[in-house]
Amino acid sequence: MSIICRSAKEVLRSSESIIASSETNDCFVYAFATAFDIPYDEAHSQVKEKFGREDKRGTKSSRINRTFDQMFNSPDLNVNGKTVEEILVRPTTQYKLHGEIKNRSLRVGSFAKKYASGTYLIYTRNHALTIKDGTVIDVKTDESIKSLVKRAYKIGTGQ
Repeated sequence: MSIICRSAKEVLRSSESIIASSETNDCFVYAFATAFDIPYDEAHSQVKEKFGREDKRGTKSSRINRTFDQMFNSPDLNVNGKTVEEILVRPTTQYKLHGEIKNRSLRVGSFAKKYASGTYLIYTRNHALTIKDGTVIDVKTDESIKSLVKRAYKIGTGQ
């Protein structure tokens, strides 16, 4: 099974956004927008407000973890009617080597195959992206497939 990658910029049609055209280090804004099904400009203001992101500076992983932990523990904290349903920290898969079972950290591509249904906001080392029903949605398209998943946040309606 091959992995389908789509450009977050195309999915959001962010070329129509004045804010997006002047931003840098905004992979988390794109991931947030595609995971919660909101326009780029709305995601930009929410990430700035909720996650303390400064323009052109990126979003700190500690703020991402803290805010999503709060959303997970308080289902009434939602975005566009969606909230964090599950948090996976350094997800792994098992394999057998010389008769011994080993755990191996999942890479983005393997994660997309293993969790082929649902919406996940993925955080790797210094990068964020979305996986929706096994399709990787990312500003870097094919570059992130081999990155190790540090955290995965399952996004759902909370019902």
